[in-house]
Amino acid sequence: MSPPKNWPPLTPPDWIWISSRWLWLAALPLVAGLRGRLTLPLVFLNLAWLGFALAMSLARMAGSVTRRGVYLAAGVDIVFAVAAIILTGSLESPLWWCLLVAVLGGALMEGWRGALAVAFGGGAAATAL
Repeated sequence: MSPPKNWPPLTPPDWIWISSRWLWLAALPLVAGLRGRLTLPLVFLNLAWLGFALAMSLARMAGSVTRRGVYLAAGVDIVFAVAAIILTGSLESPLWWCLLVAVLGGALMEGWRGALAVAFGGGAAATAL
């Protein structure tokens, strides 16, 4: 029997990224519910986003996320955030802060250049709304 695999230790930015994503995704249905905008499609969207966050968290803990993976995760986060904004009333949506999930991840994993690139993508998506 072989010994168990040692996982690489996570850095503080990794822990902040993983923890903040979970906290923000837990806040999404609370904010939408308090503003009277919680619908069944939004609940299913949030569950899908939580599933994606779980997959990315496990990948990060296993040490298999590369720079490309960080930008891919940020892009998927932007898509989920835009979908949440659309489901809760577009311009009157209380969930515009969801776009910051992707920006924070890009900033923590790739520095200011990553944050700028992801913020540009989120801004372009917001402008398209």
